[in-house]
Amino acid sequence: MNLLNFMQFTHRFKQSAFTVIATVFFTFTFSMSTNSIFATAESFEEFDKRLSIYPPTRDDYLPVIEIIATQLDAIRQNSFDRAYFFYTSKEFKEKTSLLQFKSFIKENKVMSRNKSITLVEVYIDKNIGYYTGIISSKDGEVRTAKYQLIFENDNWKILGIQLLN
Repeated sequence: MNLLNFMQFTHRFKQSAFTVIATVFFTFTFSMSTNSIFATAESFEEFDKRLSIYPPTRDDYLPVIEIIATQLDAIRQNSFDRAYFFYTSKEFKEKTSLLQFKSFIKENKVMSRNKSITLVEVYIDKNIGYYTGIISSKDGEVRTAKYQLIFENDNWKILGIQLLN
């Protein structure tokens, strides 16, 4: 087996292994509390345990960062309808009403009065993305925010938000 054949075999093996991993970890459930609103709870728990088979490039993760930043900007401008309808996934909207979304934002001042978010980590597996950042409010509150995203209709959309601390 020459090097090229070995690399192709390794690539196919990694893809097969990834399919198994994806099947195990992406069990879809729904939960909502005052600190989190998401459609795929189990994936957040696995976030820190997994290693990326193919690390994302700058071109891969930049759209993930932009979607979160633009949603936070819409929230900052009190455009909750825009933050909900333009930046969240179809599945998120099926599981979470606009009223529930607005309630989550208003109950978490770090979201409703957000000033900035600082990237800690971005992780992408095929069409699922994870983002961890430190979000700061205008009042000085600082919390860790974990986002889960899905690539649907050629765009990244938010599938879940979890606030820690």
